[in-house]
Amino acid sequence: MFQNVLLLFTLFIGSLIFALIKWAQERNKYWSKRNINCLKPKLFVGNLYDVLLGRKNMSEAHQEVFNAFPKDDVVGFYDFIFPRLLIRDPKLVEQVMKNDFSYFVDRAAPAKHVKDPLSLNLFSMCGNQWRFFRQKLSPAFTTGKLRYMFDPLAQCGNNMMSLLESNVGKEVDMKEVTELFAMDVIGSCAFGIDPGVIQNPNSSFRKMGKTIFEFSALQQFRFAVLSILPNLAVKLNFSFFKSEVVKYYCDIILNTLEYRKKHAIERNDFIQMMLQLQSKGKIDSQTNDPADDYLKTDKLLDTVEFQISDEILIGSAFGFLSAAFHTTSSALTYALYELTKKPEILEKTRQDIKQQIAIHGDINYDSLKSMTYLDKVLKETLRLHPGAPSTLRVCTKEYKFPNGLTLLPGDSIIIPIYALQRDPNYFSNPLSFNPDRFDEPLVPGTYIPFGDGPRICIGMRFAMLEMKFALSKLLLNYNIQLSKSTETPRMSPRGFLNIPLNGVKFLITKI
Repeated sequence: MFQNVLLLFTLFIGSLIFALIKWAQERNKYWSKRNINCLKPKLFVGNLYDVLLGRKNMSEAHQEVFNAFPKDDVVGFYDFIFPRLLIRDPKLVEQVMKNDFSYFVDRAAPAKHVKDPLSLNLFSMCGNQWRFFRQKLSPAFTTGKLRYMFDPLAQCGNNMMSLLESNVGKEVDMKEVTELFAMDVIGSCAFGIDPGVIQNPNSSFRKMGKTIFEFSALQQFRFAVLSILPNLAVKLNFSFFKSEVVKYYCDIILNTLEYRKKHAIERNDFIQMMLQLQSKGKIDSQTNDPADDYLKTDKLLDTVEFQISDEILIGSAFGFLSAAFHTTSSALTYALYELTKKPEILEKTRQDIKQQIAIHGDINYDSLKSMTYLDKVLKETLRLHPGAPSTLRVCTKEYKFPNGLTLLPGDSIIIPIYALQRDPNYFSNPLSFNPDRFDEPLVPGTYIPFGDGPRICIGMRFAMLEMKFALSKLLLNYNIQLSKSTETPRMSPRGFLNIPLNGVKFLITKI
């Protein structure tokens, strides 16, 4: 009897495995059946085999597929068992991100009844909910508000300089220093607290922040499930973030919100503007700068409204952290690396900083805004080393490309930022660091480190302000040389961002 049961169980398991293999084989034919070229995917892991083994970063995986079919406008890519369409043609990038945006509003398929408050932010919101909060939050990042947030930003910069002052004449890991600076800025400007990360690098605030985008193969699979099958992910209680991270940051933000409400405390930071939005239904805006036009998006019908709950405030503040920590620190590290390899560009950048300080009297909002060459240096850094390898879009209604390919609702698209920005068809000597390339207009759809169209990064100008401030303080006060022990930074194969795998050390001497 037992042997018969064991045999039946073995047959059942064998049949199940066979069925799964056959199903996965069919999934891997999704693009070939639609006459779309793609590199042959492996069962269950698709085109992520080398990523899972730590051989490649996600940027390199996308670029491999991008380069494999140079004559194609679009190619197929498989995230595990999930097919995505990777776009190579900048004209199609423009269509998806701007001209035909109404077909590609969402970054992921919408999920109902999301339980994780940290996921309630602009990055993950969909449809009309995203439109509503994007409009409501836009005044938080206008010119007037950026001026108000300059003071807490400057204090974080002064703390960074104090740290460097104690390390003059030594080799300093600037990846570490810029991470501490970026985390303090986020704590001060977004969370409304002083986390003291620069003074205490081992603080819980920093340790938790570092874990956000460092996760295992299992967590990468969870991300894929969240992107393609969000309702299933909710039922299975999948989360992009670890439970301890969710609890830690929820507690911090809730305590800050409650303390400010109870004691009527006001401060020029993001949390204060979110409280204003919750109480008034809008964020007061003092200026009407034409440069703020990039924040505008599709208008909603007046009848569409959503409740601005504490969970939304938590998610929005946390979105600031998850979007800005690694990306900002990595960009600053890469900028210093590229500048020290080309001393003539470094010196030209320093002169630009000195010239504007002489005009405006100090490093302030106006002098930073006028540092046009420093601006080009950062743009070129973000071209070579964009924070994210790609951006995703999900088709929300049937759409037909000029080549005849029809996308169905739920089909997802990869826009390969890293590969597009290193394409020699659009950038001469693409691996060469050359800020002057931004003197000429670029081909639309080829430079998108912050995204483009209505879903362009809402905090783009704050990020540029923060990075320009940090670099101007560093270059004005210190000579910086790349350490002989530092090798060419390799992108970490863990996670989804282009973060240097190891430390990047520089010799710091006082000017």
